[in-house]
Amino acid sequence: MLYQKSHDRRTTEDSIVDFDSALDQNLQDYNRTRVSLMYQKGTRRNRTRYEAYLFRENSATDYQNLQTSSYDLDRTGVGGEYAWQVRRQMALVAEGRYIQSDFPLTIRDNTHFRSVIGADMSIGRRIRTSFRVGYAEKTFDTSIAENSFGEPVWNGKLEWDLRRNTSVQMETGRKIYELETVNQPNDASKFNINSWISAAWAEQWTDKLSTNTSYTYRDTSFEGRGGNEGAQQWIVSAVYQAHRRLKFAIDTAYTMIKDDLGEDISRHTITFRTDYSL
Repeated sequence: MLYQKSHDRRTTEDSIVDFDSALDQNLQDYNRTRVSLMYQKGTRRNRTRYEAYLFRENSATDYQNLQTSSYDLDRTGVGGEYAWQVRRQMALVAEGRYIQSDFPLTIRDNTHFRSVIGADMSIGRRIRTSFRVGYAEKTFDTSIAENSFGEPVWNGKLEWDLRRNTSVQMETGRKIYELETVNQPNDASKFNINSWISAAWAEQWTDKLSTNTSYTYRDTSFEGRGGNEGAQQWIVSAVYQAHRRLKFAIDTAYTMIKDDLGEDISRHTITFRTDYSL
């Protein structure tokens, strides 16, 4: 079970979205409350395993200088995953989720359905792969014209431990981009489609010092208003284990976004972190 109350703007798994806001952060008030429940049964040693979850979330933003971009969103979702261990190093997997999003503007209210199948595999002890292919559909409660849109979606990942202290990862995918995560929730587009490819390199230099370097290219198609957006991002992170319970880290990220409408953005961000574990 989880209860979470946050004022952190970063609400997505997409790091580019977390860095690409052109708005003054000092003029933004953000609040998020999330309650979730998950049930899991089985491990990789079992022939079958599954998990099921449900959540309820409220996200609210208030821009003092752009009131039309403020919103108050309620989301309710259910989903789950079922895995069948066909052999020791291979499992067939099926996933599904259903999310209902309610905005103050009824024309933005929608439901989101996603269903995929795929497999998780291991090749020896050093290589791990996974892939998912399927279908996603977004349906709007109210629409002047067509109100239901469906798209094929997929995701693939490769992780390779080159040696004891070195690993690389590559990933590619395509998904329907949820409305509530765009910078301007009242955008004229119906929804967005993201396609991306990324690569990462992790290195453990010493017992105390490690780094992680990644590159991501993402293409976004705006359905409903036309246009595309290309984005690139480089991230370099260094972590120093000062003590068994204490870590210091520095993250630097450079993001460059080019939009067909000329709304180009570039940002260089440096973050210092301290993690303490009880």
